[in-house]
Amino acid sequence: MLNSTIFKKKINFLIITIVGLSVLYCGDPIPVQEMGSARYEINRAESVMAEKYAPEKLEAAKAALFEAHDFVGNKKIKEAKEKAIESYELAREAFNISAPLLAKDTKTEAEEILALAERAYAEEFAAVEYEAAISYLASGDEKFQAEDFYNSFLDYEQAREEAIKARDKAEGHAEELGREVEAARDQLKEAIQYDAKNSSPDQVNTAEEELDKADEAISNMMLKNAYESLQIAKENIDQALDLAKKNWATNKKIQASAAVEEAESQMVEFKRRLDESSKKEEFQSSEEAQNNYKSTQEALLSAQEFLSNAGDSLEAAQYNDSYSQSEEAIRLSNIVREQIPLLLVMLTTGKTVDMTSNGTNVDPDNGTTGDPTGPGIEEDWKTYSVRLIPKRRDCLWRIAEYSFIYGNPYLWSRIYKANKHKIRNPDLIYPGQVFDIPPKDGSLNELIRKRKEQKENQKREAESKNNEDEKTTEDGAYEDESFEDKNEAPVPTSE
Repeated sequence: MLNSTIFKKKINFLIITIVGLSVLYCGDPIPVQEMGSARYEINRAESVMAEKYAPEKLEAAKAALFEAHDFVGNKKIKEAKEKAIESYELAREAFNISAPLLAKDTKTEAEEILALAERAYAEEFAAVEYEAAISYLASGDEKFQAEDFYNSFLDYEQAREEAIKARDKAEGHAEELGREVEAARDQLKEAIQYDAKNSSPDQVNTAEEELDKADEAISNMMLKNAYESLQIAKENIDQALDLAKKNWATNKKIQASAAVEEAESQMVEFKRRLDESSKKEEFQSSEEAQNNYKSTQEALLSAQEFLSNAGDSLEAAQYNDSYSQSEEAIRLSNIVREQIPLLLVMLTTGKTVDMTSNGTNVDPDNGTTGDPTGPGIEEDWKTYSVRLIPKRRDCLWRIAEYSFIYGNPYLWSRIYKANKHKIRNPDLIYPGQVFDIPPKDGSLNELIRKRKEQKENQKREAESKNNEDEKTTEDGAYEDESFEDKNEAPVPTSE
């Protein structure tokens, strides 16, 4: 088989030579046109890879053209023309055989590459290139059906090039898709932390399976499958997380409802005892007692408000907000439940316990602070009621800095640790909150332990005292205002 490049050089030289001879030759005209047409057709056959699809025809066409040249050299013009025409016909046959075969093979190659691009989800990640490849394929098919094989080949070649671009661009998203799978796994872990395995076991299992499939698909560059599995996983994770957080917030609201209900019950019971107590007037005339009573009522109202907000947030699917509001309702309810027994002590003994006035010693104009502390249950403890000071708001740092507390702001954590059950966030405290202030020196853990024991003892004493008051009432130790003679004792009633 003749080398194509060498053949082109030789045939070009021969054509130039023939043209020159035609000028000088005085006999029959040299078949320059026929030989030029043959050369053109041979070039066309080579452009459709006739050396692969019709090699015998192509070689015969080239040989015939050389023979035509030889005949011209021997002044056999008629024979030269016949060989040139034969070369043209052979080259044309080679072209007609090769063009449809090359078009088919190019289309097949383009479709194979496009299939890889589709696996890599090129319609999503390389839409422009992918659509261009599809368009060129369709155009090539139309031209092939019209037997315009050469131009159909050109379209299929363009489709192949665009498919390569689409495949490479889409596969470049594998790393990004892998990161999305890892992010979904983190979200699934979050759902599991909210007990999603119990509330949504099917969704959790499906999500885990689909994420594993996505990982495997990415490793095989089957990004479309990976993307589809990831979407299924995300949908199930969202469902599982939503239900788990709903249950989480719902359970916390149930706890908050119980806490508020208990606080309300204790407040109702305190009011009943207050109305029945012989020391009601003394309690009502005490400014400190009334301030503390008001502070406890405000805490209960706030707890009820937070509980209501928690319910609204729950209905609006704002589960994080609902949970936080329920926690705050519980915290405030605990304050009420803690203070009610101490109010009972004040009611029965007339002594101030664990509560103080609510900022009455503050000058709102200059922010100066008097000593708002009150006596604690133990001799060395104090209590402090958080105050609303417009120009210098109370915070744990400033409370510790007051000279009547520690005179040292760096001891703020001592207050925080002693009141963790009251302080949810050390950076966020509220006016009216009453904090226990431990002594400046000594083991805090030991002081808190003794403090707790002291409170429990006082609570038991208060309950015992209340029981005695009730028994006295049952025995008739009170004045019955229905008697006209106030000096005459009423007759005890018997059951």
